[in-house]
Amino acid sequence: GMIEPTTAKLFADLAAAAGVGRLITWHPHCAQIRGFYAPMPVVAPDPLDEFVREFAAFRGRPDVIAVAPDEGASRLVANFGRVLGLRVAIATKHRPERGRAAITEVIGDFAGVRVAIVLDDMISSGTTVRELVTALAEKTRVGEIRLAASHNLCLPAAREALVELNRSRRLASVAVSDSIPQTPE
Repeated sequence: GMIEPTTAKLFADLAAAAGVGRLITWHPHCAQIRGFYAPMPVVAPDPLDEFVREFAAFRGRPDVIAVAPDEGASRLVANFGRVLGLRVAIATKHRPERGRAAITEVIGDFAGVRVAIVLDDMISSGTTVRELVTALAEKTRVGEIRLAASHNLCLPAAREALVELNRSRRLASVAVSDSIPQTPE
């Protein structure tokens, strides 16, 4: 909605007033962030490079598919698939109510796929991850699901969901950056 751009502009104005001369940001949720901080230089490393490095061992494998959990991640996942020579799929998601995500379908060719790699910008409450991993486990023959996210807020409910998905839904690994300080859990 409207609140995100308003808040982003407020923070940009506060940073400029405080004398900040350059912003370095990692995988911002809102790609227009540079505009809010102009004319201040904004450095935003591309998360694609990190995801490609993390999953380089899967390059060119016909039994692997990269999955975007929603439209917001589709461009990143399409580029990831192109760089690593993997097929891609996208989940369609809607939010029937606040704090809940429902995956309606996963669009892509899963014939012969053994491994699904899910890329997202953030794990917060875990609702999207739970819905998507469950859909992949129940509606496809994928034997192994790997998840990576730029930001791991990982609220307690999300941690519980990840543990459960690992135990019962073929979630094999979770890779995250330390953009948010991580606890041992």
